[in-house]
Amino acid sequence: MTGSGPLSVLMVEDDPGDARLIRTLLGRTALKPLHVSVVDRVSGALDFLRRNGKVDVALLDVSLPDSRPGSLDSLTRIKAEAPDLPLILLTGIDDEELAVRAVREGAQDYLVKKGIDSGLLGRAIRYAIERQRDITARKMAEERLLHDALHDHLTGLPNRALFMDRLGMAIAHAKRRLSYTYAVLFIDLDRFKNVNDSLGHSVGDELLIAVARRLESCLRPGDTVARLGGDEFTILLDEVADIDHAVQVAQRLHREIARPFKVQGYEVFVTMSLGITLGAGGHYDRPEEVLRDADTAMYGAKTSGKARDAVFDYQMHDRAVALLELETDLRRAIERAEFEIHYQPIISLSTGRIDAFEALLRWRHPRRGLLAPDSFVPVAEDTGLIVPIGWWVLHEACRQLADWQLLPWTGERLAVTVNLSGKQFMQADLVERIEEILRSAGVEAGSLRLEITESTIMEQADDAVEKLLALRRLGVKLYIDDFGTGYSSLSYLHRLPVDALKIDRSFISEMDSEAERAEIVGTIVTLARTLRMDVAAEGIETAEQVTRLRALACHYGQGFFFSEPLGSSAAAGLIEAGASW
Repeated sequence: MTGSGPLSVLMVEDDPGDARLIRTLLGRTALKPLHVSVVDRVSGALDFLRRNGKVDVALLDVSLPDSRPGSLDSLTRIKAEAPDLPLILLTGIDDEELAVRAVREGAQDYLVKKGIDSGLLGRAIRYAIERQRDITARKMAEERLLHDALHDHLTGLPNRALFMDRLGMAIAHAKRRLSYTYAVLFIDLDRFKNVNDSLGHSVGDELLIAVARRLESCLRPGDTVARLGGDEFTILLDEVADIDHAVQVAQRLHREIARPFKVQGYEVFVTMSLGITLGAGGHYDRPEEVLRDADTAMYGAKTSGKARDAVFDYQMHDRAVALLELETDLRRAIERAEFEIHYQPIISLSTGRIDAFEALLRWRHPRRGLLAPDSFVPVAEDTGLIVPIGWWVLHEACRQLADWQLLPWTGERLAVTVNLSGKQFMQADLVERIEEILRSAGVEAGSLRLEITESTIMEQADDAVEKLLALRRLGVKLYIDDFGTGYSSLSYLHRLPVDALKIDRSFISEMDSEAERAEIVGTIVTLARTLRMDVAAEGIETAEQVTRLRALACHYGQGFFFSEPLGSSAAAGLIEAGASW
């Protein structure tokens, strides 16, 4: 029953005659071999358990010299010392009510001395040990389930639930003792997705485990580090002196994580963005508020350049709330048709006449008025809303172009230029959607020019070439927007099936004042000519810039020198007037 070695029985009996009788009965049982130890007091039993530890079963008299008469004092005292020890009460008191109480308080059986024999005693001991083993196994399973419910299965760290519970206790402590201060650090690994994508998820998982161990190594025993999920970790620093203390811990964490990790034969480098918030003086009421502010600070650190930390302040919270409100308004703007398109003419620099219009998105916000794209497009990009907005812009611009092409003084030569966002360019059904929009608007593909940034094309490399080829087969004209600000190589550029380069406005705006900028513009025009591409310049504001660009044989120009972006009616007026520059 107990594996190797004799069965260890502890008998707690103060009557020598009863002790001899019980020892004799034990010798007649089938429980062999046995090792029986006898003590005559509860205190002696406690000393024995503390000295020897390993006992398989205890036989306990109820009435002992150092126990309270008529009570289960001996049982509760021994149970407190050895909660997993199987206990059988062996007494001269035949009391059914007392027997029920004894079992309820942890005894495995209640035997009356005058009615026992060796068979009954042997069975009682065997069943007591088995039942206690079952109870112990069940308790261990329950403890395992509880542990699993409160810990991350990958790293073994506390999970969100346990972290929030401990953070709640810290908040309550801070309310009771105003001098108590704690700090919460919110950690997000930078570019962790790259590890999973390039080396595989098994490497990513091992890296997370290694990161967890390093974070633990930087903390005190009373601190808590948890994994919230993915590559996000949180730390609760208990009893910090001030914010400088928390910042010092953050800097130590940065140094530790910056050291290379050895994972499955790879040397992996990672950095982290870290947000810090301080809890003191009962400032916070709920754990969610603390975590929210630490997360906000982390986001601020990440957007400022990664591998950094930032301390939360209320301006951060205000900005986060404003962004959330903007996102909510943005979702409603789609439903409420609050977007509109303004059109800026693109001029043929050889003729001075309008060649096309660029469709520029504007938002007629119900409270803030007309908003330019730089105030809301970044949020639309982050949330993915840029995709449905982008389809709406493309559809509306093509519909408007179709109307203009019906005007007697326009004809079908007029074109429209639309910016294609990176997320929109990534859509699997990109070509099919554009083809459908052109068909529904009744516009020829050659009248549509799509502007795609240099960085968007480079990020998707070979996939981008395939999509550009499919668009060109459709007949759409393709422009590389903001050319000169990205990082494309000449060896890659000549492979791209594009029709034109659009020089970024930063080069055009400084042509008058910086000779180097003017030379770069000239180089881009020459490059486009060599690659048999057209070239367009945006951001033209002065007559001198127009003169220089014409001298360079730049094909198209756009900017406030010619016209600001206009509503569709005003743009139609320019067409009707036959404006030229």
